[in-house]
Amino acid sequence: MPIPRHALAAVVLCSVLPAALLGQARNATPAQPASQSDVRFSGSFGLGYGSEGGAGLFSLALRTAAGDFIARSAGTFDLAPGFGRTQDLTDVGLLYGRLSESRSRWVRIAAGPSYMERRRDGDVLECAFIFCLYEQERSQGMGLAIQLEGALRPRRTLGIGLSSFANLNRVQTFAGVTLSLHIGRVSRRSGPG
Repeated sequence: MPIPRHALAAVVLCSVLPAALLGQARNATPAQPASQSDVRFSGSFGLGYGSEGGAGLFSLALRTAAGDFIARSAGTFDLAPGFGRTQDLTDVGLLYGRLSESRSRWVRIAAGPSYMERRRDGDVLECAFIFCLYEQERSQGMGLAIQLEGALRPRRTLGIGLSSFANLNRVQTFAGVTLSLHIGRVSRRSGPG
C-alpha cells in the first residue's frame, strides 16, 4: 500500500526545512571527526503526524569517530481507536548516520535495517454503543528504516526540532513527522548555555 500523498509531502517538507536552516547558518561547517575517546550519548522523543494519523518516535544515539549509531522505535497509529477499523504500523531498527552542525543547530540523516509490524483490525467480535472490539490481524517483516532530524540547540544538552522517519518494506510502507525533544550531548561544540 503506498504512502498517502499528504504524509509524503509532510516528510519531504520536514526533510528539506532542517537542511535549509542549517545551510542558512553563517558558520555552518561539517562536524569534525571525534577523537577515539570523544563518545556522546543522546536520546530523543517526538510526537506528530504520520501516514495513519498520529506518529511517535523514540531513539537513542551513540556518536563516535566512526559516525552515529542509533537504536530507534517509530510508528504511526490511528488517533481514534475504537471508532471503526484501525491499523498501527511500528518498527524497531538499528541505524547508522552522519551529523552536520553549526554552533546552535544540527542535522542528522541515518538509515539501517529494521523489523516492522502491522496490527490491523479484522472481523468484529462485539460492539457496545459506538465502540467495537475487533479481531487483531498481525503482519511482520524486515524493512529499511530512514530518519532525518534537524534541531535548534538552545542549551548544550537540549535540542528542539523536527524529526521525519520512514520505513520501506513489503508489508506496508509508512512515514511520519514529529516535533522532537533531544536530550544529551549530541555534538562536541559547546553551544549556548
